[in-house]
Amino acid sequence: MLQKRYQKIKGIKKKDTSPEAQNAYRIFSKVCDLTQDEKTLRTDIKNKTIKLETKTKETIENLSDEQVLKLLEEKWISPLKSELDKLPDVIVDTLVAGIQALQSKYATTFMDIENEIHETEKQLVKMIEELDGSEYDLKGLGELKALLMGD
Repeated sequence: MLQKRYQKIKGIKKKDTSPEAQNAYRIFSKVCDLTQDEKTLRTDIKNKTIKLETKTKETIENLSDEQVLKLLEEKWISPLKSELDKLPDVIVDTLVAGIQALQSKYATTFMDIENEIHETEKQLVKMIEELDGSEYDLKGLGELKALLMGD
C-alpha cells in the first residue's frame, strides 16, 4: 500500500516542481525508506529470536545431570538459602523497632506526669494568692485553692 502511494508521489514529483512539493516528496521518500528498514529489522529480529529459542532448547536438552543440578542450585536453592538466612535478622530488626517505638511513646512516665501536675498546682495556688476581688470572689478562689492543695 505504501509502495502504491510512493509511486503516485513520484508521478506528482515530475508534474509539480514547486519547493513545497519537492520537500514533501523528500519527506515521503525518507518515510518509505525508514518503513522498509523497519520491516527488514522486524524480520531479522523474528529470525534471530527463532534461532535463539532453538539453540536454547538444544542446549537445555543436551545438559548433563550434573549441569542440571548445578543450574537448579544456582537458580533456586542458593537464593532461597540466602533469604532464609536473612529471615531471623529481619524478625529481630522488626522486634527491636517495635520496642524502640514503645520506648519513645512511653518515655514520659506516670510519676513524671504526677510531679508535673503537682508543680503546676503549686504555681496556680501562688497565682491565686496574688489575686484580689470581692468577698465572694475570694471565697471561691479559697475553695479552688483548697481543692488544688488537697485539703
